[in-house]
Amino acid sequence: MASVQQYLSVLAGAQSGANAEAQRAAAQMQIELKTGDPRNAINVCMQLIARGQPLEARHFGYGVLQHVVAKRWSQFTQPERQELAKLVYDKLSECGAVPADEPPEPFMIKSKVATLMAQVVRQEGVGMWSSIMPEMAAGACSESPVQAELSALVMRYVAEDVAVYNSDILGGRMKELLYGLTSTLPQALPAMYRLLEVHFSAAMNANQAGNTPLAKAHAAAVSAALSAAAVYGEWAPLAPLMRSGMLDACAHFLSSPEFRSQACEVLRHVAHRRRGDTVNSAIASGAAGVAGGKGLADHAALAAAGVGDRKSVV
Repeated sequence: MASVQQYLSVLAGAQSGANAEAQRAAAQMQIELKTGDPRNAINVCMQLIARGQPLEARHFGYGVLQHVVAKRWSQFTQPERQELAKLVYDKLSECGAVPADEPPEPFMIKSKVATLMAQVVRQEGVGMWSSIMPEMAAGACSESPVQAELSALVMRYVAEDVAVYNSDILGGRMKELLYGLTSTLPQALPAMYRLLEVHFSAAMNANQAGNTPLAKAHAAAVSAALSAAAVYGEWAPLAPLMRSGMLDACAHFLSSPEFRSQACEVLRHVAHRRRGDTVNSAIASGAAGVAGGKGLADHAALAAAGVGDRKSVV
């Protein structure tokens, strides 16, 4: 059995395009971890994904963990599943709590840990989602751009796994998971709306202060929320979508160069669905209002920034 240091050495060598032998060895190691004892795979990969390890090792480790959770979950006892779920949640929390004086986690890592959390939810079911939803909503409402971004990513990936990429979920379990998603909409949608308000405004303020890295961090949170909203717009009941203000915010984001494309995607998903005259009218008036003046998202940001003209946030 290879040690963690041996994995690190092989993975480092595999980064060179000229080192075909190391690349073959890395591929073989991945196969052995995926098909071998899943408990050993978790032990090794938890060390590989630790902050401070090389990026290629962390990418490798998360890839194996996703496979183990997706394909080997049934081989764990219930206490082991609970412990693994806790380990993944702790990694998510760790990713969102990087000290301000240290480099932030790259998006690839944030995406990987959020995807892994979503996969755990998919396997454990509605109970797991309901139990972490309060923390996800609080994270989305947080003033920390990293916590907000991670929470939005998890909400997006859980919705994608359950409501979009669901061909391998059986009927009864599908109904249970969809019910779980729908029952948490009163928490998820207002939290995403609050994220858009807080972090668009913060991005504007940071940009005007000349703090480009901070402006980009807040803009990443806004982008993650809009991506999540696009997924929810495909399946979520239209009434809570309208009540949350998300569609109104997206209509006004159509005048933002940075977020216009994502906002348009949210509205496109909703517009093709069958809906009543109330929703038709709201979407039409919201889109028409973009050309006539500043709206909800603009006023929130501009009031906080103390300016009257919109500028690029990144």
